[in-house]
Amino acid sequence: MFIKRSIAYKAKILTLLLLGIFSVSMGQVKKPAIDSNNIFLLRDLQDLVLRNHPVVKQAALLSKEASARVLSAFGKFDPAIASSFGSKKFGGTEYYNHWESELKVPLWLAGADLKVGYDRNVGIYNNPESRTSSTGLARVGLSIPLGQGLLIDSRRNTLRQAQIMVGYAEAEKISQINELWYTAGKDYWSWYFAFQQYRFIKDGVDLAQLRFNAIRAQVLIGDKPPIDSVEAGITLQDRVVQMKESEVELTNTRLILSNHLWNKDGLPQELPATAIPQEVSATDKIAARLSLDSLLGQARDNHPELLKLRTEQAQLDIERRYRQ
Repeated sequence: MFIKRSIAYKAKILTLLLLGIFSVSMGQVKKPAIDSNNIFLLRDLQDLVLRNHPVVKQAALLSKEASARVLSAFGKFDPAIASSFGSKKFGGTEYYNHWESELKVPLWLAGADLKVGYDRNVGIYNNPESRTSSTGLARVGLSIPLGQGLLIDSRRNTLRQAQIMVGYAEAEKISQINELWYTAGKDYWSWYFAFQQYRFIKDGVDLAQLRFNAIRAQVLIGDKPPIDSVEAGITLQDRVVQMKESEVELTNTRLILSNHLWNKDGLPQELPATAIPQEVSATDKIAARLSLDSLLGQARDNHPELLKLRTEQAQLDIERRYRQ
């Protein structure tokens, strides 16, 4: 009888020791140390996307194209030189000798054209109306449209619309970059969520492993029934399956985020498997809420879609004035 009590007493002591070790182990479960060199910050993603992404480079061409159209429209105001010459001689007789030269300089004011010319029309059979002396005749004139075309003409209409399209192209460029950055940012935070979920589930696996080891030790000394170790083992296996699924989701989100990464040579890059997202502090959340109000105010004044509508309205106003 004394021997049985002694064995039971020792079993209880051993059980308490195991529970103490389990409790200490539970308290010592800590998150693994994070290597700062592996942290992929959101601003790093922003720098790579805005600097190397093909869509950003293509969007930059919109402004250049609009500026080229403005230069083309200005070309309609370039000076033009025209000259014509005709002569006929037969049997030692000069029937006519025509030489007409003209410099036309388009002016912005009133759609006028400044014309400077030199005419020399001599010969026996020459129209008396256009006949000049042998030294020729210089002339200066100004052509001004009366009525339609006085306030705005085809040249000024084309130029003004081209100038307006510069603002439209800039708004379209910003709109495309915003859409790209929104998608990239959303994919980054999807990766962040998958990483955090994987880390928490992995901690759950570690805790389930510790619990299973402790219960199995208690079962071996007879302090708990074997069915408890079976239940702990099933819980551990379920946690392991969840961790594998979470690991697959983490890999998928990382590869989706890699779609936005390009190097300076235009080659796609892949985010390393060792990369981890940045931590989000409470200060960052407060700053995000504060900046949201200012962003809403800026959107009312500078949203690219609103700017595009305003430029289209200005373009239509100019076209209406030209057609009237």
